[in-house]
Amino acid sequence: MCLADGFPSDTPLTCPNEAPYFDPETLGCGNDSSFCPTPAPGSCPVMCTDTGTPGAIVDPTDCTKFYICDGTSPDPIGLATCQPETPWFNGVTCGGDQAACCAGSSALCDPYCTAVDINHQIIDPDDCTKYYICLVEGPANELFHPSCPSGQYFDMTTGRCSANASCTTLCVPSAIISTTTTTSSGGTTSTPSGCLTSMQCTAEGYFSVCPYCSPSYFYCESSSGQAVIKPCSRGLVFNTIPTYPYCISPDNCPYDPSPT
Repeated sequence: MCLADGFPSDTPLTCPNEAPYFDPETLGCGNDSSFCPTPAPGSCPVMCTDTGTPGAIVDPTDCTKFYICDGTSPDPIGLATCQPETPWFNGVTCGGDQAACCAGSSALCDPYCTAVDINHQIIDPDDCTKYYICLVEGPANELFHPSCPSGQYFDMTTGRCSANASCTTLCVPSAIISTTTTTSSGGTTSTPSGCLTSMQCTAEGYFSVCPYCSPSYFYCESSSGQAVIKPCSRGLVFNTIPTYPYCISPDNCPYDPSPT
């Protein structure tokens, strides 16, 4: 319910059992379910992007679950849940490789404003500190891609930034999804390839995810807390030389700014 201050009520109202569906035209409850959208406003939309090909897409909030695309409609069927012995959906099938979780479902990583997202805010699937403002239906516009205030993350359940929200990064860059076995040491988790999947911040700044030039990096807003994984844009990669911790051209990486 929209209140007089222009903000929605803190909790949604529930239609009664005898009239369970909300009708946005009459602003009342009824029995017509055709008004129920598949994705909720402010969510990462779950849509079948190729209506000519049957398949499956992962649940963006839980990759032990997935939706079925029948090849005829953009609206998916589901949810379905992987079996305990093969709990992780990799974009094609369920398996035992947690590191491959969500691989192959890049369509969910492309921010898209559905019809019901218009005049709402949706999460940036690559960066929990940012969001998109949807003004029209279609791919999210980079012109309307602000950041949350310092110390806040975007809350998918409210469609707003909040100091009480936890960081939810829906799409982990593929550069760090490469192996299945992980080891932990000193507050970080690394793969055999040397790339880190998490890092505890000890200083503010930008830090390498991998020992080689990769399109991902860690961002620490302060000297404490968990680092956030962010992607370089425009095909750039993150420099591995700590004295120049920025995204640069792959042709110039690694780059050492110190005099020779």
